[in-house]
Amino acid sequence: MEQTLPRIWRAWLCLCALLLVWSGTAAAQDLRVSARMSSGVIKLGSDARLIIEVRDAQAAGLGDLPKVEGLSIGPLGPSITGRTTEIANGRTKTSVQHTWSVPVTATQTGRYTIPPLEVRADGKATFTKPVQFEVVKDVEGEDFGWFTMDAPREVYAGQPFTLDLVVGFDKSLGVNVNYANITLPWYGALSGLVELPTPDAGQRAANQINLNGDQIISVESGGERERDGRTYTTLRWRKRYLASDPGVLELSTSHFEFGQIARSFFGFDPSQKKTMYKRLEPVSIRVLPVPEAARPIDWTGAVGRVEARAAADRRVVDAGDSIKLTVDWSGDANLDFFEPPDLARLKGFERFRVYGRTDRKSAERRTVVYDLAPVDPELKEIPAVPLSVFDVDRRSYQTIETRPIPIQVRALKNAAALAEVEVQREYASDISDIVSTPRESSDPWAPSAPALLLGVGVVLAAGGRVRRAVYGADDPWAPVVRKRRRALAELRRSAQVAPDADASYRALCTYLAARTNETETAWRGRDVRAWVIEQRQADRPAPAAEVEAELTQVLRECEQAAWARAGRYDAVRIVRLAERLQAEGV
Repeated sequence: MEQTLPRIWRAWLCLCALLLVWSGTAAAQDLRVSARMSSGVIKLGSDARLIIEVRDAQAAGLGDLPKVEGLSIGPLGPSITGRTTEIANGRTKTSVQHTWSVPVTATQTGRYTIPPLEVRADGKATFTKPVQFEVVKDVEGEDFGWFTMDAPREVYAGQPFTLDLVVGFDKSLGVNVNYANITLPWYGALSGLVELPTPDAGQRAANQINLNGDQIISVESGGERERDGRTYTTLRWRKRYLASDPGVLELSTSHFEFGQIARSFFGFDPSQKKTMYKRLEPVSIRVLPVPEAARPIDWTGAVGRVEARAAADRRVVDAGDSIKLTVDWSGDANLDFFEPPDLARLKGFERFRVYGRTDRKSAERRTVVYDLAPVDPELKEIPAVPLSVFDVDRRSYQTIETRPIPIQVRALKNAAALAEVEVQREYASDISDIVSTPRESSDPWAPSAPALLLGVGVVLAAGGRVRRAVYGADDPWAPVVRKRRRALAELRRSAQVAPDADASYRALCTYLAARTNETETAWRGRDVRAWVIEQRQADRPAPAAEVEAELTQVLRECEQAAWARAGRYDAVRIVRLAERLQAEGV
């Protein structure tokens, strides 16, 4: 007994240590960091702010502020710490947010890039994305430009909403305008903002302009608009979002840049550019928490305005036959993110067998097909399917139901009920080479287990030294190299079994980290374009433009789905992307 107690205590202490490590790792995986400027275009001599946010970390701090020629960054003051509540799939999670506002002053005009900032959160180091902005001598063009944004002033957490941006320039400028750029410093830098697919609104005469100086976006014609006796030629760009966290979304000062780039014999000459700017004041959107009061037990996260309808593929069946029940939910709501009702747990479906369901999602519709089998000939209808929704117009919880569907269930002949068949399996020993008789003393000598293990260890250690001497850094059996070789196989396995989007995102980042000999967090929120440039400058393999665009899109979609606590990401798409990257030597 005296020897048993220490062992129990040692086992208990080891278990506690493992739990602490696991909890720290989980917290680091949920960590979200972002950085943005208070304005994307800054007039020389005016004040600007670099805003850094860290979410889902109990303790956070910043490393040394970077030095950028032409900029004065700092000093770094204390952070503002607040608590936020996130609601996803009916679950409530409280997290901590740390925010720093760092002054930035420019001494000369030009386009600047603040490199990634080191963030230390809960003992783990990670980095923000690079931040770009432009410093100009003067911000002219207020009268010649048009920039408006239709945005809600208040939404609920989980409620989708649309930002409708309209930009333009004085029609009298005509063909003299051959360059346009929208500068949105907040775009892609707000951790509580999830981008959703924008429904096709019948766009007219699609055009392409620049976004933040490094992207090209398609916009639709906004027609001609009048203001103060001027006529403006406008362009329209709409984005659909969902705010996952209660609080305030601060959309920093934005600018529409337009003008003329001079042409030369060799094409456009960016050094000869006449530019004008139209400013859009900051916009604040208040995100309200979905109320706890009167929240139904069966609410699974649906927020918005929802309509429901149901249809059955057949209405006359034999008892036990399958019926495909299709339920459509449509409307202005977070259709991608709530959990559909489980019919096997609903009152009224006790006399049905529920074999499973398939789920299809789009920006405007959620369709779930249930596979049902009525087992009672007395059944007369498929009951209504309820869904608990927080209605943002009524500001209360409502139950949206489909209409019951009449059915006729025919009794099986010569059968009183559907019986369960119990399958019994017989197992036999298939081990035929085990001899249970003891070894006689005349058997040849064999080394003992400890001696054998010691010999194997000596051989392996000697082999490792010889291998390192022969191969050096190119050792094909080095842990880093083996991890790189196994990365694709590990990704295939982990992507298939990922329970949610966060696990899918983690699997992809782990694969990329193994292939590039980096940490998994280095790939979270990474600027793929900047990484590709670094690879080419270092004469290392880099993906082609098409694969680079696919990698950028998949990483962004995975990150957004992980923030929204959505279901797992398309495993086939992730694996195919990895195979294309690997084929190009990444």
